[in-house]
Amino acid sequence: MAFRAFSIVWCVVLSTVPAFAQPSRWPAEYKRAPFYAAQFDDTTIAIWLLLSVCCLLAGVGIGTYKHLYSKGESSKPEARQKALIVVVLLLVPIAIVYSSLVQFFQSSGNVIFAPLVFSFSVLFAAIFSYDHNWATACDKYKKRDYSGAIKHFELEIAKQRKNPELYIWCTNAHICLDQFEDAMAVCDRALALIPDDIEIRAQRAGILIEIDKVDEALIELNRIIELHPEYEYLLEIRSDLFTHQYQFDKAIEDLDAMKKPSLWSKIKRCQAHVGLNQNEIAAKEFHNIMRNLDEQLPRQNMAELMGFSGWMRIIERKFDIATQEFTTAIELDPQLVWAYLNRAYCYLVQGKHDLARNDIAVVQAKTLLARKKQYCDFMYSLHLWRTGDLSGALAAAHAANGIYGDKAMYLSNLGLMQMVNGQLDEARISLDCAIALNPHDAEAHYQRSRLFEKMGLSELAASDRAKVEAWKYHPNFEW
Repeated sequence: MAFRAFSIVWCVVLSTVPAFAQPSRWPAEYKRAPFYAAQFDDTTIAIWLLLSVCCLLAGVGIGTYKHLYSKGESSKPEARQKALIVVVLLLVPIAIVYSSLVQFFQSSGNVIFAPLVFSFSVLFAAIFSYDHNWATACDKYKKRDYSGAIKHFELEIAKQRKNPELYIWCTNAHICLDQFEDAMAVCDRALALIPDDIEIRAQRAGILIEIDKVDEALIELNRIIELHPEYEYLLEIRSDLFTHQYQFDKAIEDLDAMKKPSLWSKIKRCQAHVGLNQNEIAAKEFHNIMRNLDEQLPRQNMAELMGFSGWMRIIERKFDIATQEFTTAIELDPQLVWAYLNRAYCYLVQGKHDLARNDIAVVQAKTLLARKKQYCDFMYSLHLWRTGDLSGALAAAHAANGIYGDKAMYLSNLGLMQMVNGQLDEARISLDCAIALNPHDAEAHYQRSRLFEKMGLSELAASDRAKVEAWKYHPNFEW
């Protein structure tokens, strides 16, 4: 509605000012005769038709900018700039032709007709030259109204059944709601109509990773990468698969193979190094990324970057700085759940239990999807443990031990809570499972060494301690 109102104002102002800029040239008869009483010769009509075409193209230009601006990728500043350049290049020559034609109308006496043609033509084209459902869907997507976005994407898909971008963004909206089965269904519908679309196939592989069908995802990705090695982002998706399986060395290989890595692929490389307990390498690479960052990020992306920076500060055990950076991330994006919970973690390490509880309460008050709820339960279990509610901590750890996210981390936390509650055999099972999933999980090895000490298994405890010392791991909580 705001765009349509703007179109009306823009049309009226832009069309009226040039035509009536020289009132001294108005023919006297037009002061008393209505505009439709004017007579037009063939030349005037021909030029009027040309003017109408120019006006319609101008409207299409406006609609094109609205369409490009509304699409998800154009939330980036450089995409908005490109869209604006395209429209300006279209409108400038049209404006020159329009001015010349208005001068002709003024000299021939047909003064009022020109601006009216312009107003109605541009208004019509501006309103109908972009996809309303698509624009509405993208607007809702940016505002995180994913259910509303899905509704409008589906309405537009009904009109454009072979447009891959619609399916891609509709699938993304389902993924944001953790609706992986529905997301898969959208991908399958799209591939039935456009089976050769690489982006949709890659997106489908990403969904398979999320639902733990990693073997099927790997077969699909390997096939696509073999056929289309030029699409480097496929390597990044496959690195996600390897990270999901805790095969961090393979993830790094894929990320290193990218000739033009994106900012986020570089960050994923840092995460993979952390997964291998190569924290110094990860920190060095991340600081280089931040020093050489020369792109202007949208607000939400900047919030995510600051959140990751805070996470890296936790790895470096710089909890004061981490707290500040999580605070900055929250100021940029108050809906960034991870930032609240990670800041709560910093507060727990610093012994600021009340502040930690406040951040956890903020997240608990929100309507959380499954994976975010898991992480919230995980952090809540740590808070209850540090404040002495051991049985509550165990219950929260069980709640966090779900199907999403870092399963090894959740199992390790469950093992810790079982151990402090005296359930040593159960703790051993949980910690063994965590280490079986992720042999590089230093926290799990550390907690199991403590468990073995309690159980009198000194040789096994020494073996785990040796690995922890080799990785230079220091627990954040002493007990």
